[in-house]
Amino acid sequence: MSNERRAERGFGLIELVVTIVILGIALTAVLGGIAAVTRRSADPVVLAQANAIAEAYLEEILLRRYRDPDAPGSGCSFTGPGASEARETFDDIGDYAHFSGPAALQAVPGDSVDGYEVSVRVLCTVLNDLPALGDAARIEVTVTHRPTAYSVRLTGFRTNHDS
Repeated sequence: MSNERRAERGFGLIELVVTIVILGIALTAVLGGIAAVTRRSADPVVLAQANAIAEAYLEEILLRRYRDPDAPGSGCSFTGPGASEARETFDDIGDYAHFSGPAALQAVPGDSVDGYEVSVRVLCTVLNDLPALGDAARIEVTVTHRPTAYSVRLTGFRTNHDS
């Protein structure tokens, strides 16, 4: 009879506690992985939005004149906008030199995309030692998402073909 009792015993207290501990550890690992995936699921959206903002700025800048029509000159130098100029009045690529601020998809004051910062650099450059192209500028647009510190940088080139 003692052999029959041993076969019918079932789980003891120790086996039950060990099972609960193992299940707790496994559940913690699975939930931790789900939490990490959930946190990062918005990353592609943030990067896509930053890229779209950078593309919009770069296109806006590349469509402007190479030189300021109000101050004609020669050579390559970009000093930024005049003291009274705002983005909505920028008329040449040099006005964007050293530009930075909250991202706005259009040059309308107060029309910002929350959480994104834009900075622009306009630099003189030479394109593969091709003097026939004349003056050239390298335009770097960097968009940073402040909450996550993700950053996207796009670079474009503009030659002086206005004249």
